[in-house]
Amino acid sequence: SGSTLNRGASTNGQTAGSDTRQLCNAIRNFSLTADEDDFSLGVLRYDQAGLTDALSGCTSSNLNERKDGLRSLLEILKSRRNIPQQDIKKICDVLNKLLTEGNHKLMSTVMDILNVFVSSYHDSLGEWLQFLLLRLLHKSGVEILPTVVQPLNMALKAVRTTFRPELQLVAICKNIQDPIQTPPVKWDAGSAIVVGNGKC
Repeated sequence: SGSTLNRGASTNGQTAGSDTRQLCNAIRNFSLTADEDDFSLGVLRYDQAGLTDALSGCTSSNLNERKDGLRSLLEILKSRRNIPQQDIKKICDVLNKLLTEGNHKLMSTVMDILNVFVSSYHDSLGEWLQFLLLRLLHKSGVEILPTVVQPLNMALKAVRTTFRPELQLVAICKNIQDPIQTPPVKWDAGSAIVVGNGKC
């Protein structure tokens, strides 16, 4: 009986040792084959093909494909992967189109995306702030669906709490001074709220 127990313990020990060696070999092989660019600031590189497919879906003429694209984009942004500047610009371009079109069926998800996008990548979005504030404040000054109110407020809060107050003030002033823009009645009040909360 004692001999059987010893053989069992020996077998278990060999199995554990084998599993450990396999794991170490897998880690070593990954380290040898992975590109240095696969890591940036300790964050794994994102799946560029997945982002390309998501952005393509977001601009599809098919509503279901567009919904799927938005959901995929939201999940990619939630992963907080390190996205290069040229792809951040592509995301901004797609969001510009979605914000301008104003499809009410999609707007709640678009606002959720903006909330995550701004919170995670605001350091790379300074040039986009003027357009973003224009669209968000415009939507806050017109009638919107009740289901969009909270996501819109969350997106505005993300802007207020992540961008530097002076950048917000400059962006708002440029929009107010732009003769092409014709803001809705509540626009000025919305601007004051953003600036006030930014403590400019």
